Amino acid sequence: MSYLPVLRVLPFVALFTVSTSGLWALDVGEKAPALSGVTWLKGNAPAAGIPVIVEFWATWCGPCKTSIPHLAKLAQDHAGKLAVVGLSDEEQTTVAPFIGRNKMEYNVGLLQDPGRNSWMEGVDGIPHAFLVAADGTVLWKGHPMELDPVVEQVLAGTWDSKAMANLEGLRKRLQDELTNADVEDAASVAKVTATAKEVLALAPADEEAIGVLVGVAQHKGDTAGARAVWESLAIEQMTPGQAASLARTASDAAELEFRHLAVARKLALHAVAGAPREAGYQEILARVEYACGRIEDAIAAQEKALHAATGSNDDARQQAILEFYVGVLALRAGKEPPAPKPIAVPAKPKAPAEEPQRIPAPAPILP
Repeated sequence: MSYLPVLRVLPFVALFTVSTSGLWALDVGEKAPALSGVTWLKGNAPAAGIPVIVEFWATWCGPCKTSIPHLAKLAQDHAGKLAVVGLSDEEQTTVAPFIGRNKMEYNVGLLQDPGRNSWMEGVDGIPHAFLVAADGTVLWKGHPMELDPVVEQVLAGTWDSKAMANLEGLRKRLQDELTNADVEDAASVAKVTATAKEVLALAPADEEAIGVLVGVAQHKGDTAGARAVWESLAIEQMTPGQAASLARTASDAAELEFRHLAVARKLALHAVAGAPREAGYQEILARVEYACGRIEDAIAAQEKALHAATGSNDDARQQAILEFYVGVLALRAGKEPPAPKPIAVPAKPKAPAEEPQRIPAPAPILP
């Protein structure tokens, strides 16, 4: 998910973006809206009596594309026990051919406002998923790549709804404290720090809480404290998006002494391992490799970024970045920078559009 910054944040966390989605979004424990007004392009409304994943996505969203195989596998692995729904607010002519090309093997439909807003009001980024119990109660919400442990616990009957509600409450409290804290007040800073640690105790990969702790250390000039935060990360529990975002933060800090390139590289490698065809993650890996002085590896990662971005609005920028790395390598060898050859990417076959069927009517591992 992408995040919008809160307008009044502590100066020492200004480098980190803070999610405001929990302030208005459909909350855990509430009844989910009915899936009414959906135009179904593949499949139909889920059968009653089983949990449902409802994911909001778009064809232009890179992380949404990364999530598609993951959601398809969840639908296949738990067929008859769990339903998966993907909802876009784009035009049918855009979404219908995309479904076949990208093997969306689950229910896919279109939902416009006000129906979409009843789910997504206040959520500032996609993909965003909700796991809804058989009785219609929202059990979990977040990035769809975090769903696996949640689904396992829900289907096994071991999901702790109270613990999830507690985590959501802590996240909201952290947002409120960041909004109202005074950077000059030591007690206020300590309060924010304590809440961030409480969040991490329940969700060790929570990107926002990690950012707060690193930001506090930077504000205090505490290089050892920042290093301790970076070296304590639960990287294996992170989604590719979380890892990529933190990799950039760890490698791009304004003050060199607060950068942690070894951790940044581990984070970036974790991100591309989980989503190797996501151009943005390969680009971040290339940046980290460049910061580490590994120019050849930076070029290799950036070539993958360009390959993934070919045909998109981002391919010219990715090409320019690649040319920069190639030029640096040439200059280091005392040569003039050559222009790199563009990477040829085979065209994707067009899939026929399907006629719509009209029907009225993401984790953290919790204790």
